[in-house]
This record gives sequence, structure tokens and C-alpha cells, in this order.
Amino acid sequence: MAMTMRRMKARENAHRIAALPSILHGLGFDPRPCLEDWEDVATHRIHWSMRVLAFAGYAPAQAYPFGLFILGPFCPELESDLMEIDWGHVGMEAVVEDQRMLTVKEAIDRGDDFLISLATLLGVVDRNAGINRSDSVELAGEIVEEPVEVVQAAYDFAEEKIWPR
Repeated sequence: MAMTMRRMKARENAHRIAALPSILHGLGFDPRPCLEDWEDVATHRIHWSMRVLAFAGYAPAQAYPFGLFILGPFCPELESDLMEIDWGHVGMEAVVEDQRMLTVKEAIDRGDDFLISLATLLGVVDRNAGINRSDSVELAGEIVEEPVEVVQAAYDFAEEKIWPR
């Protein structure tokens, strides 16, 4: 029984890892520079983007469990998967872009302050069922130390492009 569970988990991890290069390429990321400096903002940007993509309903991104940290959402499994991939020998073919990918690209284009605010806000709302707008904006802003205007813009973006799905 235990062996079967381990095989199932290994198979699940293999599918998750196999999808990652295409997803990142589709979002416009080349994670190879991150391999040399895991503290680089590009690494954080990958985590934030994957979190937003998961909330937008993209199933492969939903395979990653994120926690909330001062630098925004973070997932140790995603970090591990990024390190496990042999980036020198992997094809970087983009996944077929759909509206969810375009939505995340739009959030990325708005800059890091917006992206971290959006990713954190989505996590706050998810973990606090029924939380109202002002409390969620305030809490997310406190977590990531971003101005309330940026977090409010992220809330508006989520209302318009992520939550209506």
C-alpha cells in the first residue's frame, strides 16, 4: 500500500514537473538565471505568477500549495521542481495561451509591486472566507508592505479578471 502511494506521488510530481517549463515559457519567464541566485526577484516573480495562475483556474498551477510570506506567496515544492529540472536539456515550448495566461501576463506587466500585491491578496481572500474588501486590502498590504492604492488596484483587477470565472 505504501509503495503504491509513493508511486502515485512520484507520477503526480513527474506530471507537475513536466508541465512547468512550458508554463513558465508561456508566461515569458526563463528560469535558468534563477538557478544561480534563488534570492533574485525573478524567482519571487515566478512564485507570484504561478499563484495568480492557480487562482485564475489553471489546473497545472493549482498543483502547488502556497503559503503567505512577507515576500508574497511561496511554495517549497515549486522551488524544488525548478531545481530538479535540467534546464539545459528541456524544450521551452509555450503552452497554448488562453485567457488565464493572458491575465497573468497582464498582471506581470503591471510590475512587481502589483504582482506581489495581487498574489498575496488572492491568498488572503482564499484563507479568510467572507472577508470584506477593505479588510482584505488592509491585511494583504500589511503582509507585503505595499501602499493601499496598489493593493486596491490588485483587488479591482481580481474582481474584473480572476474571480468572475
